[in-house]
Amino acid sequence: MDILRRCNEVAAAVISNLAFQNPNIRILVIGGASAATTTKILRALGSGFVSYYLTNATPKYLDNAKEACNAWGDKMKYTILDIDKDPSKQGLELGSYNLVFASNVLYNTANTTVTLKNVRSLLRVGGKLLFSERTATLLSNIVIFGSLPGKSLGTV
Repeated sequence: MDILRRCNEVAAAVISNLAFQNPNIRILVIGGASAATTTKILRALGSGFVSYYLTNATPKYLDNAKEACNAWGDKMKYTILDIDKDPSKQGLELGSYNLVFASNVLYNTANTTVTLKNVRSLLRVGGKLLFSERTATLLSNIVIFGSLPGKSLGTV
């Protein structure tokens, strides 16, 4: 758990620095299931951002995040997003985000090439993708997730 906490701290610091460089930053988070990560980033940002779009493929996670993030008010936006599919057909504006952040979610898509094209389509010119993914496979993940349909499907 210490590794995940440290990754969240580093992500919050990087995002805070990007927002300092661009106070008009528009951020989109893919797979924002963890309010712990989001609130850590939001605390680091303070009020130094224009909008923070929190997305997830599952509405339940968005409902939990809305509760945890209500202090940031109208700057917060919540929407369903399946990054395997065209984001414009899911109500997102292409080419409008300065930063797309994804933590431990891109590995779990059907086709990495399509996923990254979809992510790229969301970024403004000069926009950045910040992501963190596990680089070591844990036996427990193989046993739990490896046997479930739709988990760790990644193909290139």
